[in-house]
Amino acid sequence: MSGNRKKGWSQRDIESSFWIFFEDLVRDGDLASFFKHAGITIEADCEWDNFKRRFTSRGRLDLDLFLDTVVSWPPIAARVAELKAEKLCRDQRSGP
Repeated sequence: MSGNRKKGWSQRDIESSFWIFFEDLVRDGDLASFFKHAGITIEADCEWDNFKRRFTSRGRLDLDLFLDTVVSWPPIAARVAELKAEKLCRDQRSGP
């Protein structure tokens, strides 16, 4: 899948979003976990370049590929499942 869900986003907007996520991974100590999940090689002083290269398709940053990878990463996937379960409980309590 190549493309961008967020129509109208420039490559600069996408790269900025990637950078913010990347910085959060570094700050929170989750870089190795995410890289392993995404199949990205960790090399000293090349992490950002490897990160961008992994989410580049046809010479452009691929937001769809990035988002698909993020939502399937276990910490995010678990939180999505929690939120869905909470919504289901709320919906059942409110009833018809």
